[in-house]
Amino acid sequence: MATLIALSKYRSIKQRSFDNYLELFLICSYITDETLDNANLKTFQSFNYDDSRISKAIEALQLSKEVDLFCNKPVSMLDKAINNWIRKNKDLAPFKNYFYNGRLISQTDFIDFYGEDNDDMRSCDFCDMTEGEIASLIEKDEIKTKRLSTRGRTMEIDRLEANKGYEKGNIVKCCYWCNNAKTDEFSAEEFKPIGLLIGYTLRKRLNK
Repeated sequence: MATLIALSKYRSIKQRSFDNYLELFLICSYITDETLDNANLKTFQSFNYDDSRISKAIEALQLSKEVDLFCNKPVSMLDKAINNWIRKNKDLAPFKNYFYNGRLISQTDFIDFYGEDNDDMRSCDFCDMTEGEIASLIEKDEIKTKRLSTRGRTMEIDRLEANKGYEKGNIVKCCYWCNNAKTDEFSAEEFKPIGLLIGYTLRKRLNK
């Protein structure tokens, strides 16, 4: 059973999701204590996506570094505090081990979810397009994106609840076009009819 594509997808979300989770944890810790002295392995282990500070932390990620204020200080001060914390805590292995074992779908479960390399019936949860249909569109030169060298040929991974992690039950397979359009703006329920229209349009090209 060849699962190289699934393994590659898993490695990608593994590092990306840890980096994002750690950043959210540090921002939430900063809201409570700007010195980040309270940011340690114990508080990291008790932190989760339901933390009451999460919405404020996500807002902070979007703010301008100097103009907008966060906790009554420029966002650049938050960045400085986080960078200082990372320099002091060079060994993140205990944090990663906890996150990978408790806050991320396991590699085995992910491979079961994503499937084998040769599964051309793997489909998008929103538009229902399969990888086989996408391959046919590419062969017919009916795909317009310039990103085919890096994205589009295989299903990507989307989170049903964008403010939660890549956990079992919170991920779906998603084509490049739906993933690119959905972003974090639409819920899965809101985006489904939009996705079906994307699928309808792509199939019209396929059936020319």
